[in-house]
Amino acid sequence: VVSSLGVKNIKFALGGSLGGMQALEWGLLGGPSLVSSVVAIACGARHTAWQIAISEVQRASIMRDPTWDEGQGKSLSGLGLARQIAMISYRSHNAYDTKFGRGLSKQAANKHGDTDTCISSGEVPHFNVEGYLQYQDKKFLSRFDAASYVRC
Repeated sequence: VVSSLGVKNIKFALGGSLGGMQALEWGLLGGPSLVSSVVAIACGARHTAWQIAISEVQRASIMRDPTWDEGQGKSLSGLGLARQIAMISYRSHNAYDTKFGRGLSKQAANKHGDTDTCISSGEVPHFNVEGYLQYQDKKFLSRFDAASYVRC
């Protein structure tokens, strides 16, 4: 990217999360002649085995989407699922319990009152956490291309 833009030197590479890893990569591979300094926020210098496993499942969800077409398609359902997986990995078990518990979505709570009543009526409950993941899925689709997840 840098050479195609004709950039000779970057004063500092700044990024958070995946962007922080990219800033580290530019600083290490380009060296001080390309990148004068690096500001990496909320990232590690390398992935752990757990992070590699999560990334593999995310890529597989994208590539198994029937609309993927080797990166020529959109893979919207695969990308949305990859985002949901990512959102789960950002919080601990306890954090999910604290934030969501087993609370029903507003629509399900209005209809049934509580989880037990919902289940006893023969319906599958829709929990707050499910709505949160579905919202993050849809929001992400307007901002990212599935190929950027697979071709890093």
